[in-house]
Amino acid sequence: HSTDPILRPGVRVIVIDDDGRTLLFASTDDEGKRFWFPPGGGTEPGETAEETAHRELREETGLSDVVLAGKIGQRQVILPWGGVPHDFQERWYLARVTPFHIDTSGFTDFEQSAIHEHRWWSLGELEHSTERLVPTRLADLVQQLLRDGVPAEPIELELVVGQCIGDRG
Repeated sequence: HSTDPILRPGVRVIVIDDDGRTLLFASTDDEGKRFWFPPGGGTEPGETAEETAHRELREETGLSDVVLAGKIGQRQVILPWGGVPHDFQERWYLARVTPFHIDTSGFTDFEQSAIHEHRWWSLGELEHSTERLVPTRLADLVQQLLRDGVPAEPIELELVVGQCIGDRG
């Protein structure tokens, strides 16, 4: 059926350094509104979610030896991407790292055009931000991860249907 959204499995990794700061990238949606999101992207054919996480971190941050602390949960977003409905089904992981310099030289052409900046956010900055964060309750999630670590059972992070929030992975 032509109106069925195209399935796009993907992975996001919440990267938190030893100072409790979270790495986020900024992009803009179709309406030109900025939003911030963790590193990650689409799963390649034949790739496991963990392999996707490692590849995306290598491409987007330069980190090649990250140990994933575990799976946090999943998030589903159904929205138009390039004018075509997509069903983004993301698995989310946590990685704890020592502070490092972000190397974006591995960005794909699309990432170079879509991602405008990156920065480390303190928990306080996340909690008081007026910027759009992905997922919407990112500050609560980071606070929970800092306090409790990876949840015993993966959690449902967010379900977004139809509204363009600009998730571009």
